[in-house]
Amino acid sequence: MVPENQDQETNKNFIENYEIRTQYTPKIIESLKQNRIPFEVLKIISHSEDAKARVPEELSYVPIDNDVFEKLKQVCDITKIPMGEIITEEIRQILDGFIRENPLVFLNSFIGIENIEDPISIVRKLKPVVNIPDDWMKDLETTDPIDYVKKWTKL
Repeated sequence: MVPENQDQETNKNFIENYEIRTQYTPKIIESLKQNRIPFEVLKIISHSEDAKARVPEELSYVPIDNDVFEKLKQVCDITKIPMGEIITEEIRQILDGFIRENPLVFLNSFIGIENIEDPISIVRKLKPVVNIPDDWMKDLETTDPIDYVKKWTKL
């Protein structure tokens, strides 16, 4: 007999996470539990070689400043747009737009181009992550990063 935490076909370990999939608030969920009213619990199985692997929720946690969170929360309350949707879309735009199209300006914005010993080597590492086209990469490799950023900031 195969243990419950092993896939019978592949013989690989997996993690079982149980979540309540509902639009109810935690107060309503607690009331349902106390009154023994059934509600749906879906089993989510994450396949992994290591049963001790972290669950995806832990990997997606990013702390942000409280004032930014409060403003974003108000925007979400007013518009009824889920916070996760807004954050995901904005981060996607940073990755696919700003970082991809202008990696040197991105580095300058957060680190300061003068503070980086070899900015082009960092851009090379970013290339496969944000899909910087080969022709852009060739242009960047023949550019003085400090001069480029100075010209860009004058625009």
